[in-house]
Amino acid sequence: LVAQALLEKAIAIDPNYGRAYSGLAFNYINQDDWYLPPSESAPAAKAAAEKALAIDESDALAHLALALEIEWYEWDQAAAGKQFERAVELGPDESDAHQYYAWYLAVNGQMERAAAEAHRSTQANPLSGQATTTVGIISLFSRHWDTAIEQLRSAKLLDPAYWFNACFLGRAYEATARSAEALAEFQRGLEVDKENPE
Repeated sequence: LVAQALLEKAIAIDPNYGRAYSGLAFNYINQDDWYLPPSESAPAAKAAAEKALAIDESDALAHLALALEIEWYEWDQAAAGKQFERAVELGPDESDAHQYYAWYLAVNGQMERAAAEAHRSTQANPLSGQATTTVGIISLFSRHWDTAIEQLRSAKLLDPAYWFNACFLGRAYEATARSAEALAEFQRGLEVDKENPE
């Protein structure tokens, strides 16, 4: 909520500062389910992303926020795909754009393309535990268990406090009948984020 207040302050100072709107759009996307109901966060995210794009159509993060809003709330996969493609075209070095596009491709059954986008995410930010976790998750979804475990363990070294990694490393161990290691990862996730229902 502090970030939201600062972004709104930036907009009040300069109503034509497009990056503040794209940042605000992403802020609303990240508040969904945790702090705001989707009925509030989705329209706010979409309005902010569209305002950012009205100011600067080449804002990759605004296209990414709009893609996520369309995919997650409007369930228009074709329209979301166009926004993801525009985001990675405009922001080839934006790790988040490749990461979320990888998730989109995986959800839509395009596992090879998803893996390629996940790897592009780590190339854009090699020290990102989240990006490396995404590579592991795509490997898990593709049933490449050993690769998934290797990638997820690497991601854990980069960011041991990333609860999402614990969820999926636990699932990878579970898929390979390594129950004790799976349980340890699930417990790690709970220790990192006690309030998290996942």
